[in-house]
Amino acid sequence: MLLGKVQKYLAGKVIRIPVVTHRDLRGSLCPIQFDFDGFQPVRAFVVSAPDGQTRGGHAHARCRQVLLLVSGRIDIEATDGIASAKISLDAENRALLIEPNVWSVQIFHGACASMIVFCDIPFEKEEYIHSVLELSRTN
Repeated sequence: MLLGKVQKYLAGKVIRIPVVTHRDLRGSLCPIQFDFDGFQPVRAFVVSAPDGQTRGGHAHARCRQVLLLVSGRIDIEATDGIASAKISLDAENRALLIEPNVWSVQIFHGACASMIVFCDIPFEKEEYIHSVLELSRTN
């Protein structure tokens, strides 16, 4: 069950997933349900980078991804080759679904900025789209 408002960018190709964080004296708990919009993860990986470092810089031809902030802040610049959006993952907005054919770059902020990326297909090197120009030809 999702709580909070779903925000959509790039005509629904990028969707902020509402995540409720439960806090008490012991710490916090941030549950994620993977039934959002039919998303079914089959692999995951952790990305961390020093303050100011940029990662990503590609799109996927078929892969859907959920980016889940673990620590710090991560700014995401996304484009479908037509429109673009800037979105921040932070303590209040922790998760983002990115559909195929959306090129994105992530800028990490904080001493230990990190995220977990969940993907709905196994790794396939051939399905990476490395340039926005190449993306424009697929849309």
